[in-house]
Amino acid sequence: MMGLSSGKRAFIGIAVWACWVIAVGGCQRSGGRTGGDPLPLPPVEMVWSSTGENATFSHFGSALATGDVNKDGFPDLLVAANSFNTGKAEAGKVYLYLGTASGFSDKPAWSSSGDNIEGAYFGASIALADLNGDRFADAVIGAPNYRLGDKGAFTGRVYVYAGGADGLANHPIWSSSGDSQTGAFFGTSVASAGDVNGDGYNDLLVGASGYADKEMAVGKAYLYMGGAQGPSKKPAWTSMGDLLPGSGYGLVVAGAGDLNLDHYDDIVVAAPRLVGKVFLYPGSSRGPSEWPVWSASGDNQGGAAFGLAMAALDADGDRFRDLAVGAYFQDTPGHTDAGKAFLFLRSAFGMAKTPAWTSSGDDLIDGKYATSVTAVGDLNRDGYEDLLVGSKQKENDQVQAGKVFLYLGGPKGSGEKAAWTTSGEDQARAFFGEAAAPIQSKSFTGFVVSAPTYSPSQDLERTGKIYLYRVQRVPPSKSSP
Repeated sequence: MMGLSSGKRAFIGIAVWACWVIAVGGCQRSGGRTGGDPLPLPPVEMVWSSTGENATFSHFGSALATGDVNKDGFPDLLVAANSFNTGKAEAGKVYLYLGTASGFSDKPAWSSSGDNIEGAYFGASIALADLNGDRFADAVIGAPNYRLGDKGAFTGRVYVYAGGADGLANHPIWSSSGDSQTGAFFGTSVASAGDVNGDGYNDLLVGASGYADKEMAVGKAYLYMGGAQGPSKKPAWTSMGDLLPGSGYGLVVAGAGDLNLDHYDDIVVAAPRLVGKVFLYPGSSRGPSEWPVWSASGDNQGGAAFGLAMAALDADGDRFRDLAVGAYFQDTPGHTDAGKAFLFLRSAFGMAKTPAWTSSGDDLIDGKYATSVTAVGDLNRDGYEDLLVGSKQKENDQVQAGKVFLYLGGPKGSGEKAAWTTSGEDQARAFFGEAAAPIQSKSFTGFVVSAPTYSPSQDLERTGKIYLYRVQRVPPSKSSP
């Protein structure tokens, strides 16, 4: 996750994550089962990589999203370079790579810098979701530093580009600056909410972490209903959480799928500054509830950034989706800013109040573990969904090279130890694992991982790089129903 500031307790960071949202009615598995021991992880191999345009300080891979834009059965990849210089510093740029049977196209099929505004950070947040019901995934792109007019600094803006048989449209079908409030950072986060009201259309969730109520920056989340023409012009639901100044409510938003199996998708919103807190709002025929039905603050540690990464998955195979939350500034005994990930299990009785699983990875000083948490689906086809956690790492001479940890799901949730890890090319300050996204194709499964400050050479600093990892396919478990 790339941030606009790295300060522990006063950050303005841009939180981006990738969450695999599964259709209404619960988790659909490829040969899944209920109960039983988890299966081992098949071999994992890196099969494709790209550095985009090799543009210095562009941060290629600052955000990732996957979805089928042209409906050919192969997931496509949306990649952000939120600091890309178009001639206007930090205007930002987003690219679309089309999926193939073996991975992705060598060159992007589409790219855009939105309105090409200096310092807009176009691509600071991205998502792919079918918002108009045509079964083509549409691209949602946030530019939270967008300037609206001469006095509208940091108003922010979100754009939706329609998908189609030929890929993404050149011009957006929808755009908004929310309440058009200066300093709101509208578009800090974007996500597909899933179908919150059960009308057959996916809805759009947007966060504005700097939104001010009575001149106090409390943050705000907006839900726009999907429809045949795209998202609604006005939000159908908004919330400011606890109305707590400086909490950064809306810095992260996510669709959680149908957590309670009532055929309405649910949403989560985080306020990760101060102590950090995550709020769960269930869907209904009227949309999300006015008040959260569940909230958590992890270990209640000030400055831990609890909620700065989130993902929903069914880790324990009970068909209720669980919630993984990252707190990458969490202190552990003797290790400042080691970071920590939490898994809260959902059951017929609701979301658990305490986590069933936690991890701090290698537990390093300034490790910033859980900078990203990504639901990557059921990679080993045993009926339990798996979790990928990114860490900046700070070890030996390879300071902040980055590392990802893959945890297999099981009857009690995510595994105690990582089944697989990698540090990419182990390059210092590459931030490998800053963002990730799942791939579930008709030809293979896997995931994409980014290193947005990777440098190909001394002359090409912090251009960024992305990597595709493919998991060898195995037949479904014999104990599958």
